[in-house]
Amino acid sequence: MDFEPHFEKFWSAGMRKVGKPQALKKFQSAYESYNAEYPISLEAFTQMLVDDVEKRIRLRQFGFDNLHPSTYLNNRRWLDDYPQEPAGQHVGKMPSSDPFADNGTWGVGRKLNVDPSLIPEYLR
Repeated sequence: MDFEPHFEKFWSAGMRKVGKPQALKKFQSAYESYNAEYPISLEAFTQMLVDDVEKRIRLRQFGFDNLHPSTYLNNRRWLDDYPQEPAGQHVGKMPSSDPFADNGTWGVGRKLNVDPSLIPEYLR
């Protein structure tokens, strides 16, 4: 079975590009192990990994940007739970209920201890 074209698809999914020879060996081993438990084609296994990697990157899973492909494969990280996206929020935006959100609301209704003459007219 030729693993290289499938591995290349996985390799290009967005993870760090370190340890390619080891990752190829781990890819083959991970497929054989997974296939023994859950019979699956190599194409389907590869697509499952690619989809998982892309989703974890899109969700900005903590630490995933530093994860080596060999570690991902060794530890069967595709079986991990996904991080939860806040309801009604898009990943990457601060929730409006965050008291430290820098969305400008921190100053609403607050008084400044500044001489009003120092504030430009357009900001008053």
